[in-house]
Amino acid sequence: MTIPHSEPVIPSQPAQPSYGFSELALFKNYTRESFRAAFGAQAPAFDPARLIKTWFDSTADTSDGANVAVYKVVSSDARGQWGIRQLVIPAREAAALNLPGVVCYPVYVIAPTKAARGVVTGIWPVTLSLLAEAQPLLAELGLTGVELKDEGAGSSLPVFYGDDPRRQWFFAYKGSTYGIGELLASKHRNGIGAPGHWSVGDTVE
Repeated sequence: MTIPHSEPVIPSQPAQPSYGFSELALFKNYTRESFRAAFGAQAPAFDPARLIKTWFDSTADTSDGANVAVYKVVSSDARGQWGIRQLVIPAREAAALNLPGVVCYPVYVIAPTKAARGVVTGIWPVTLSLLAEAQPLLAELGLTGVELKDEGAGSSLPVFYGDDPRRQWFFAYKGSTYGIGELLASKHRNGIGAPGHWSVGDTVE
């Protein structure tokens, strides 16, 4: 993924007798698809309360909400007369896109496993996770001090993981147990990066 960045670039004057004013645009315009292709990431979700905006200016000073950005644009006035005019917008608006379309989040894929309980009893891959996934998830839940245990190792019928680095990590909370693998699958059920939040009270959900 590349950090999205866009700076004004003064284009060369086209070697044509006539051309549209869009040929002189300082910024590249994006669609949701071209933004993802350029930066390997989703553009922010569309905000219907704002106007569609297909360009962004990473040089705008967004350090203060009162800052503005000033541009020269070709537009028409109330009488329909076209000309070069001044556009003044909040700097934070200048730095932001607002692209229509649906945000498509990458599907969360759970790798298969050959891990088995006993000789022939396979286990569900969704119950597995890496310790490197389990610890950050506990922090995300606000449960950093809670102990993680490997259910597959503590059972009377242990899991033989083979070369699978994942384990059946789980934790106990207010009388219930929660599997890290299942919680990760729940977190990403609408795709990796899809908005959502945890509710941690008497239960974790």
